[in-house]
Amino acid sequence: MRIKGCATAESTKAYAAHFAQVDGFYKIAQGLTFSSLGVGSFAPEAYKEENYLYTFKEPIKEAVLNGINHIDTAASYRYNQSEREIGEALGELLEMGTQRESLIIASKGGFFPLEYPFPNNPYTWIKERVIKPNLAQESDIFTDEYCLSPDYLRWSLERSLENLGLEKLDIFYLQNPEHALGHLTKKELLSRLEKVFCAMESWVSEGLVSYFGIASWNGFLNDPTHLEYLSLQEIVNIAQKITNDSHLKFVQIPYNLAKIQGVGYANQAVGKEGYYPAFIAAQKLGLHSITSSSLLRLHLFKRPFSEEFRALCGKEAMSDLQRALQFSRSNPYALSALFSTKNADHLLHNMELKMITPLSKEAYLKLFSTLGRDRDAV
Repeated sequence: MRIKGCATAESTKAYAAHFAQVDGFYKIAQGLTFSSLGVGSFAPEAYKEENYLYTFKEPIKEAVLNGINHIDTAASYRYNQSEREIGEALGELLEMGTQRESLIIASKGGFFPLEYPFPNNPYTWIKERVIKPNLAQESDIFTDEYCLSPDYLRWSLERSLENLGLEKLDIFYLQNPEHALGHLTKKELLSRLEKVFCAMESWVSEGLVSYFGIASWNGFLNDPTHLEYLSLQEIVNIAQKITNDSHLKFVQIPYNLAKIQGVGYANQAVGKEGYYPAFIAAQKLGLHSITSSSLLRLHLFKRPFSEEFRALCGKEAMSDLQRALQFSRSNPYALSALFSTKNADHLLHNMELKMITPLSKEAYLKLFSTLGRDRDAV
Protein backbone atom coordinates (compact mmCIF):
# COMPACT_ATOMS: atom_id res chain seq x y z
CA MET A 1 0.00 0.00 0.00
CA ARG A 2 1.45 3.34 -1.04
CA ILE A 3 1.95 6.32 1.23
CA LYS A 4 -0.64 9.00 0.62
CA GLY A 5 -0.15 12.76 0.65
CA CYS A 6 2.52 15.27 -0.33
CA ALA A 7 4.49 18.08 1.31
CA THR A 8 2.31 20.87 2.70
CA ALA A 9 3.06 24.37 3.94
CA GLU A 10 1.66 23.63 7.40
CA SER A 11 3.50 20.35 7.97
CA THR A 12 6.89 21.46 6.60
CA LYS A 13 6.68 24.58 8.77
CA ALA A 14 5.84 22.45 11.82
CA TYR A 15 8.74 20.10 11.03
CA ALA A 16 11.17 23.05 10.95
CA ALA A 17 9.74 24.48 14.18
CA HIS A 18 10.21 21.12 15.92
CA PHE A 19 13.95 21.21 15.27
CA ALA A 20 14.26 24.93 16.06
CA GLN A 21 17.62 25.32 14.37
CA VAL A 22 19.62 28.54 14.04
CA ASP A 23 18.32 31.18 11.66
CA GLY A 24 18.86 30.29 8.03
CA PHE A 25 18.79 26.52 8.26
CA TYR A 26 15.34 26.46 6.67
CA LYS A 27 14.15 28.41 3.62
CA ILE A 28 10.71 28.74 2.03
CA ALA A 29 9.72 28.18 -1.60
CA GLN A 30 6.22 27.68 -3.00
CA GLY A 31 5.03 27.92 0.61
CA LEU A 32 7.07 24.84 1.56
CA THR A 33 9.82 24.96 4.19
CA PHE A 34 13.02 23.32 2.89
CA SER A 35 16.06 22.38 4.94
CA SER A 36 19.09 24.21 3.52
CA LEU A 37 20.82 20.83 3.30
CA GLY A 38 19.19 18.09 1.28
CA VAL A 39 20.15 14.43 1.27
CA GLY A 40 20.74 12.72 -2.08
CA SER A 41 21.31 9.14 -3.22
CA PHE A 42 23.53 9.28 -6.29
CA ALA A 43 26.46 6.95 -6.94
CA PRO A 44 28.46 7.03 -10.19
CA GLU A 45 28.78 4.02 -12.50
CA ALA A 46 25.63 2.21 -11.49
CA TYR A 47 26.76 -1.02 -13.14
CA LYS A 48 29.55 -1.59 -10.59
CA GLU A 49 28.86 -4.30 -8.02
CA GLU A 50 30.42 -2.20 -5.25
CA ASN A 51 27.44 0.15 -5.50
CA TYR A 52 25.14 -2.61 -4.23
CA LEU A 53 27.13 -3.58 -1.15
CA TYR A 54 25.74 -0.73 0.94
CA THR A 55 22.43 1.00 1.53
CA PHE A 56 21.31 4.62 1.77
CA LYS A 57 18.48 3.65 4.11
CA GLU A 58 20.10 4.49 7.46
CA PRO A 59 21.57 7.85 6.35
CA ILE A 60 18.16 8.82 4.96
CA LYS A 61 16.49 7.96 8.26
CA GLU A 62 19.11 9.84 10.29
CA ALA A 63 18.73 12.86 8.03
CA VAL A 64 14.97 13.07 8.55
CA LEU A 65 15.25 12.41 12.29
CA ASN A 66 17.80 15.20 12.64
CA GLY A 67 16.27 18.05 10.67
CA ILE A 68 16.64 17.40 6.93
CA ASN A 69 13.30 17.18 5.15
CA HIS A 70 14.51 17.46 1.54
CA ILE A 71 15.25 14.10 -0.15
CA ASP A 72 16.50 13.79 -3.73
CA THR A 73 16.82 10.71 -5.93
CA ALA A 74 16.23 9.26 -9.43
CA ALA A 75 15.14 5.89 -10.82
CA SER A 76 18.46 5.66 -12.68
CA TYR A 77 20.48 6.01 -9.47
CA ARG A 78 21.93 2.56 -8.81
CA TYR A 79 19.29 1.21 -11.22
CA ASN A 80 16.25 1.75 -8.96
CA GLN A 81 18.02 0.61 -5.78
CA SER A 82 18.45 4.09 -4.28
CA GLU A 83 14.74 4.79 -4.65
CA ARG A 84 13.80 1.44 -3.15
CA GLU A 85 16.02 2.07 -0.11
CA ILE A 86 14.47 5.49 0.35
CA GLY A 87 11.05 3.84 0.13
CA GLU A 88 12.05 1.43 2.91
CA ALA A 89 13.35 4.32 5.01
CA LEU A 90 10.12 6.29 4.51
CA GLY A 91 8.01 3.33 5.61
CA GLU A 92 10.02 2.99 8.83
CA LEU A 93 10.01 6.74 9.46
CA LEU A 94 6.24 6.92 9.18
CA GLU A 95 5.93 4.07 11.67
CA MET A 96 8.10 6.17 14.00
CA GLY A 97 5.77 9.14 13.70
CA THR A 98 7.19 11.21 10.84
CA GLN A 99 4.49 12.81 8.71
CA ARG A 100 4.67 12.35 4.93
CA GLU A 101 3.43 15.93 4.58
CA SER A 102 6.55 17.27 6.32
CA LEU A 103 8.93 15.80 3.73
CA ILE A 104 9.83 17.21 0.31
CA ILE A 105 10.69 14.29 -1.98
CA ALA A 106 12.08 14.74 -5.49
CA SER A 107 13.00 12.32 -8.25
CA LYS A 108 14.07 12.53 -11.90
CA GLY A 109 13.47 10.94 -15.26
CA GLY A 110 15.37 10.79 -18.54
CA PHE A 111 18.15 8.24 -18.22
CA PHE A 112 17.16 4.59 -18.42
CA PRO A 113 16.84 2.86 -15.05
CA LEU A 114 18.27 -0.46 -16.14
CA GLU A 115 18.36 -3.45 -13.80
CA TYR A 116 21.01 -4.80 -11.50
CA PRO A 117 22.74 -7.12 -12.18
CA PHE A 118 23.55 -5.15 -15.33
CA PRO A 119 21.79 -6.75 -18.34
CA ASN A 120 24.06 -8.63 -20.74
CA ASN A 121 22.61 -6.62 -23.57
CA PRO A 122 21.18 -3.21 -22.62
CA TYR A 123 19.83 -2.82 -26.15
CA THR A 124 17.57 -5.82 -25.53
CA TRP A 125 16.38 -4.19 -22.29
CA ILE A 126 15.55 -0.99 -24.19
CA LYS A 127 13.74 -2.88 -26.92
CA GLU A 128 11.68 -4.97 -24.49
CA ARG A 129 10.92 -2.24 -21.92
CA VAL A 130 10.64 0.87 -24.09
CA ILE A 131 10.27 0.21 -27.84
CA LYS A 132 7.86 -2.75 -27.84
CA PRO A 133 5.40 -1.17 -25.34
CA ASN A 134 5.38 1.95 -27.57
CA LEU A 135 6.78 4.18 -24.83
CA ALA A 136 9.15 5.71 -27.37
CA GLN A 137 10.45 5.46 -30.90
CA GLU A 138 14.10 4.87 -31.67
CA SER A 139 14.33 8.53 -32.71
CA ASP A 140 13.45 9.49 -29.11
CA ILE A 141 16.48 7.63 -27.70
CA PHE A 142 19.96 9.12 -27.50
CA THR A 143 23.30 7.35 -26.92
CA ASP A 144 21.33 4.23 -25.91
CA GLU A 145 20.76 5.61 -22.42
CA TYR A 146 18.47 8.64 -22.56
CA CYS A 147 14.91 9.26 -23.71
CA LEU A 148 12.74 12.37 -24.10
CA SER A 149 9.43 10.72 -24.99
CA PRO A 150 6.57 11.92 -22.74
CA ASP A 151 5.19 8.36 -22.58
CA TYR A 152 8.53 7.00 -21.45
CA LEU A 153 8.89 9.77 -18.85
CA ARG A 154 5.40 8.95 -17.56
CA TRP A 155 6.49 5.31 -17.20
CA SER A 156 9.64 6.46 -15.39
CA LEU A 157 7.59 8.62 -13.02
CA GLU A 158 5.27 5.71 -12.23
CA ARG A 159 8.29 3.49 -11.60
CA SER A 160 9.73 6.04 -9.19
CA LEU A 161 6.45 6.24 -7.30
CA GLU A 162 6.38 2.44 -7.08
CA ASN A 163 9.99 2.27 -5.87
CA LEU A 164 9.40 4.95 -3.25
CA GLY A 165 6.03 3.60 -2.17
CA LEU A 166 4.40 6.98 -2.74
CA GLU A 167 1.21 8.17 -4.36
CA LYS A 168 2.67 11.57 -5.22
CA LEU A 169 6.06 13.25 -5.68
CA ASP A 170 6.68 16.82 -4.62
CA ILE A 171 9.10 17.55 -7.48
CA PHE A 172 9.80 15.59 -10.66
CA TYR A 173 12.79 16.76 -12.70
CA LEU A 174 13.61 16.17 -16.33
CA GLN A 175 17.23 15.12 -16.02
CA ASN A 176 19.99 16.59 -18.24
CA PRO A 177 18.04 17.47 -21.39
CA GLU A 178 21.28 18.87 -22.83
CA HIS A 179 22.26 15.21 -23.29
CA ALA A 180 20.16 15.19 -26.48
CA LEU A 181 21.92 18.17 -28.04
CA GLY A 182 24.24 17.15 -30.83
CA HIS A 183 21.60 14.60 -31.82
CA LEU A 184 18.89 17.27 -31.88
CA THR A 185 19.23 20.93 -32.82
CA LYS A 186 18.37 23.43 -30.11
CA LYS A 187 15.15 24.24 -31.96
CA GLU A 188 14.21 20.55 -32.04
CA LEU A 189 15.04 20.13 -28.36
CA LEU A 190 12.86 23.10 -27.40
CA SER A 191 10.01 21.62 -29.44
CA ARG A 192 10.35 18.34 -27.54
CA LEU A 193 10.53 20.16 -24.22
CA GLU A 194 7.18 21.78 -25.01
CA LYS A 195 5.62 18.31 -25.37
CA VAL A 196 7.30 17.13 -22.17
CA PHE A 197 6.08 20.16 -20.22
CA CYS A 198 2.52 19.64 -21.52
CA ALA A 199 2.67 16.08 -20.23
CA MET A 200 4.10 17.20 -16.89
CA GLU A 201 1.31 19.72 -16.42
CA SER A 202 -1.16 16.87 -16.94
CA TRP A 203 0.63 14.82 -14.27
CA VAL A 204 0.18 17.73 -11.88
CA SER A 205 -3.54 17.78 -12.70
CA GLU A 206 -3.72 14.02 -12.07
CA GLY A 207 -2.16 14.43 -8.64
CA LEU A 208 1.03 12.50 -9.43
CA VAL A 209 3.40 15.43 -8.81
CA SER A 210 3.15 18.87 -7.22
CA TYR A 211 5.84 20.66 -9.26
CA PHE A 212 8.35 19.86 -11.97
CA GLY A 213 11.73 21.16 -13.01
CA ILE A 214 14.97 20.68 -14.92
CA ALA A 215 18.03 19.05 -13.35
CA SER A 216 21.04 19.85 -15.49
CA TRP A 217 24.77 19.19 -15.22
CA ASN A 218 26.55 21.66 -17.53
CA GLY A 219 23.63 22.90 -19.61
CA PHE A 220 22.94 26.04 -17.56
CA LEU A 221 26.65 26.70 -16.98
CA ASN A 222 28.05 26.47 -20.51
CA ASP A 223 28.90 29.40 -22.75
CA PRO A 224 25.92 30.33 -24.98
CA THR A 225 27.90 29.20 -28.03
CA HIS A 226 28.49 25.72 -26.58
CA LEU A 227 26.76 22.77 -28.23
CA GLU A 228 25.13 21.73 -24.92
CA TYR A 229 24.04 25.17 -23.71
CA LEU A 230 20.55 25.55 -22.24
CA SER A 231 18.83 28.91 -21.93
CA LEU A 232 16.77 29.38 -18.76
CA GLN A 233 14.79 32.15 -20.43
CA GLU A 234 13.84 29.95 -23.39
CA ILE A 235 12.81 27.12 -21.07
CA VAL A 236 10.62 29.44 -18.99
CA ASN A 237 9.10 30.87 -22.17
CA ILE A 238 8.06 27.35 -23.26
CA ALA A 239 6.44 26.64 -19.89
CA GLN A 240 4.56 29.95 -19.94
CA LYS A 241 3.43 29.35 -23.51
CA ILE A 242 1.60 26.26 -22.26
CA THR A 243 0.02 28.00 -19.25
CA ASN A 244 0.48 31.25 -17.37
CA ASP A 245 0.18 29.21 -14.18
CA SER A 246 3.11 26.91 -14.95
CA HIS A 247 4.23 24.34 -12.39
CA LEU A 248 7.81 24.54 -13.68
CA LYS A 249 9.26 25.94 -10.46
CA PHE A 250 12.60 24.27 -9.75
CA VAL A 251 16.01 23.89 -11.34
CA GLN A 252 18.93 21.79 -10.10
CA ILE A 253 22.41 23.10 -10.88
CA PRO A 254 25.79 21.74 -9.71
CA TYR A 255 27.67 24.10 -7.42
CA ASN A 256 30.71 23.56 -5.24
CA LEU A 257 34.15 24.98 -4.52
CA ALA A 258 35.50 23.72 -7.84
CA LYS A 259 32.42 24.50 -9.95
CA ILE A 260 31.45 28.10 -9.22
CA GLN A 261 30.16 29.24 -12.63
CA GLY A 262 26.58 29.32 -11.39
CA VAL A 263 27.35 32.46 -9.36
CA GLY A 264 30.49 33.71 -11.11
CA TYR A 265 29.83 33.46 -14.86
CA ALA A 266 27.17 35.63 -16.52
CA ASN A 267 25.97 33.39 -19.35
CA GLN A 268 22.16 33.48 -19.03
CA ALA A 269 20.19 36.22 -20.78
CA VAL A 270 17.11 37.48 -18.92
CA GLY A 271 14.80 39.39 -21.22
CA LYS A 272 16.45 42.64 -22.27
CA GLU A 273 18.18 43.10 -18.91
CA GLY A 274 21.41 41.45 -20.01
CA TYR A 275 23.32 38.37 -18.89
CA TYR A 276 23.44 36.91 -15.39
CA PRO A 277 24.97 33.85 -13.74
CA ALA A 278 22.63 30.85 -13.75
CA PHE A 279 21.50 31.04 -10.11
CA ILE A 280 20.74 34.76 -10.34
CA ALA A 281 18.98 34.35 -13.69
CA ALA A 282 16.84 31.53 -12.29
CA GLN A 283 15.80 33.73 -9.36
CA LYS A 284 14.88 36.59 -11.69
CA LEU A 285 12.81 34.17 -13.79
CA GLY A 286 10.84 32.93 -10.78
CA LEU A 287 12.60 29.58 -10.42
CA HIS A 288 13.93 28.08 -7.19
CA SER A 289 17.43 26.63 -7.40
CA ILE A 290 18.76 23.49 -5.76
CA THR A 291 22.53 22.97 -5.73
CA SER A 292 23.68 19.49 -6.67
CA SER A 293 27.13 17.90 -6.28
CA SER A 294 27.90 20.12 -3.28
CA LEU A 295 30.94 17.98 -2.39
CA LEU A 296 31.96 17.03 -5.96
CA ARG A 297 32.02 13.34 -4.97
CA LEU A 298 34.70 14.19 -2.37
CA HIS A 299 37.20 15.25 -5.05
CA LEU A 300 37.51 18.57 -3.17
CA PHE A 301 39.45 17.03 -0.32
CA LYS A 302 42.66 15.82 -1.89
CA ARG A 303 44.54 18.41 0.18
CA PRO A 304 43.65 20.54 3.23
CA PHE A 305 41.93 23.86 2.70
CA SER A 306 43.98 27.02 3.20
CA GLU A 307 43.88 28.90 6.50
CA GLU A 308 42.57 31.95 4.63
CA PHE A 309 39.58 30.03 3.36
CA ARG A 310 38.92 28.45 6.74
CA ALA A 311 38.95 31.88 8.40
CA LEU A 312 36.49 33.29 5.86
CA CYS A 313 34.11 30.39 6.57
CA GLY A 314 33.79 31.86 10.05
CA LYS A 315 33.99 28.81 12.33
CA GLU A 316 37.35 27.37 13.29
CA ALA A 317 35.82 24.14 14.67
CA MET A 318 34.35 23.07 11.32
CA SER A 319 35.96 20.29 9.30
CA ASP A 320 36.90 20.96 5.66
CA LEU A 321 33.95 18.81 4.59
CA GLN A 322 31.61 21.00 6.62
CA ARG A 323 33.24 24.13 5.20
CA ALA A 324 32.56 22.87 1.68
CA LEU A 325 28.90 22.30 2.56
CA GLN A 326 28.77 25.69 4.29
CA PHE A 327 29.98 27.26 1.05
CA SER A 328 27.33 25.55 -1.09
CA ARG A 329 24.37 26.01 1.24
CA SER A 330 25.24 29.68 1.92
CA ASN A 331 24.76 30.52 -1.77
CA PRO A 332 22.30 33.43 -1.39
CA TYR A 333 20.55 32.57 -4.66
CA ALA A 334 19.87 28.90 -3.86
CA LEU A 335 17.35 27.10 -1.73
CA SER A 336 19.01 23.86 -0.62
CA ALA A 337 22.38 22.12 -1.12
CA LEU A 338 22.39 18.39 -1.83
CA PHE A 339 24.93 15.87 -0.61
CA SER A 340 24.87 12.10 -0.30
CA THR A 341 26.59 9.65 2.02
CA LYS A 342 26.24 5.94 2.62
CA ASN A 343 27.51 6.33 6.19
CA ALA A 344 25.10 7.43 8.94
CA ASP A 345 27.98 8.77 11.08
CA HIS A 346 29.14 10.96 8.20
CA LEU A 347 25.58 12.19 7.84
CA LEU A 348 25.48 13.24 11.48
CA HIS A 349 28.85 14.98 11.09
CA ASN A 350 27.46 17.01 8.18
CA MET A 351 24.35 17.75 10.19
CA GLU A 352 26.39 19.64 12.79
CA LEU A 353 25.94 22.55 10.38
CA LYS A 354 22.37 22.84 11.61
CA MET A 355 23.76 24.68 14.64
CA ILE A 356 25.89 27.05 12.55
CA THR A 357 24.31 30.02 10.81
CA PRO A 358 24.85 30.15 7.04
CA LEU A 359 27.10 32.97 5.88
CA SER A 360 25.40 36.30 5.33
CA LYS A 361 25.16 37.45 1.72
CA GLU A 362 27.89 40.02 2.36
CA ALA A 363 30.23 37.47 3.98
CA TYR A 364 29.45 34.93 1.29
CA LEU A 365 30.23 37.25 -1.59
CA LYS A 366 33.49 38.22 0.12
CA LEU A 367 34.37 34.53 0.39
CA PHE A 368 33.30 33.97 -3.19
CA SER A 369 35.39 36.87 -4.52
CA THR A 370 38.44 35.48 -2.73
CA LEU A 371 37.82 32.06 -4.26
CA GLY A 372 37.27 33.51 -7.71
CA ARG A 373 40.43 35.60 -7.48
CA ASP A 374 42.68 32.84 -6.20
CA ARG A 375 41.51 29.25 -6.65
CA ASP A 376 44.50 28.14 -4.56
CA ALA A 377 42.79 29.78 -1.56
CA VAL A 378 40.98 26.48 -1.10
